[in-house]
Amino acid sequence: MPPLLTTPTNELVDYLLNSDKDETDLEAQPQSNANTVVTQSGKHPHSANSHAPSPDPKRQRLPPPTLVKNTKGKNLQDYEGKCHAMLHEAIQRYEACLYTVEPFPDGTKSHEMAEQVWAEICEDYEDSYELTMPMATMMQKRGTQAHGQLKDRIRPLIMPAFGLTSPDKKSTIAKNKDKYVLLTMDAAFHYKDISMLSRAYEHKLIFSSICAAWFKNTKDFGVKYSDYFDPIPNVSLALILMAIEFCLEEWSTGSYIQGTLNESEDKGRYVNFLKNVKDWTSANTKVTTNIHKKKNTGAANRVVTADHMNEDAIMHAKKDMENQTGETDSEEEEEEDGDDREEEPTANGGSGAAIGGSQTVSESG
Repeated sequence: MPPLLTTPTNELVDYLLNSDKDETDLEAQPQSNANTVVTQSGKHPHSANSHAPSPDPKRQRLPPPTLVKNTKGKNLQDYEGKCHAMLHEAIQRYEACLYTVEPFPDGTKSHEMAEQVWAEICEDYEDSYELTMPMATMMQKRGTQAHGQLKDRIRPLIMPAFGLTSPDKKSTIAKNKDKYVLLTMDAAFHYKDISMLSRAYEHKLIFSSICAAWFKNTKDFGVKYSDYFDPIPNVSLALILMAIEFCLEEWSTGSYIQGTLNESEDKGRYVNFLKNVKDWTSANTKVTTNIHKKKNTGAANRVVTADHMNEDAIMHAKKDMENQTGETDSEEEEEEDGDDREEEPTANGGSGAAIGGSQTVSESG
């Protein structure tokens, strides 16, 4: 496995910045039989004009997908030739939608997403096949797996980011627990200066997590589906924050205990973060827009996010930004940080320098 990327390239900066856009829901599509695919391709899910065409009662039934002999089409390997390639691509593209459009779709929404993705694939391949229920189900099953993979990629960053250490004695366990409390109270983990709760949403772990989640290599989702992540949607930021908080909860006892997947709890976290992402980006549009538009490595760590913020916290953050423009503030500071670049964390979350904020936590913990 390649090392997790913590330092953005210019290409990644272009993908991740220059945005104050909210997520765009897929428009309502006409009800259709689960075994029927839209014959005309829909546009990218982020497009405001994305929609399925009106049903045409005169249209001919699409040809069924080609299956390997004596198979039922329940697994990807049951399909052959072009159908296999198209379905494989559709499953990946559907997962990209889970990261950028709707991470927790209900049954109806999930099937609409599958239909729209399949329509796009048919257009890309200049060929059309029937979308059967087993094919749609394969796409829709990606939800839980996608959320688990996101946490797995972010988990190794948590220890070095916040100075958590292996619990080899009681005093270490107590320190870890104190840090956990400090970091999770009012979702303080997103602040650049955690002890002072200042410079909201500037903790370097957020950008590092985005890179680890979707920009690990040239075949990863953020690169392969760059138009989905360019600019990075608010839903993606909220999803990253959800995963970070989940991974921090695994240290709630002072010792690491791997958490169990619970989609209901994950969705609750995500919904709260998404609301606050929207509140924050609208709190000072000029500054947040400038922060998004920064296209250099130093400003890449200032991706705008938001968490469990009450009204007082939002007002405090507004005052904190009054003397900022989002264009030049902290550039010298970021450049100095770059001159003394920290080591990347190891894959197992062990040795490695902190990714911003851990020194502050240590001083306060």
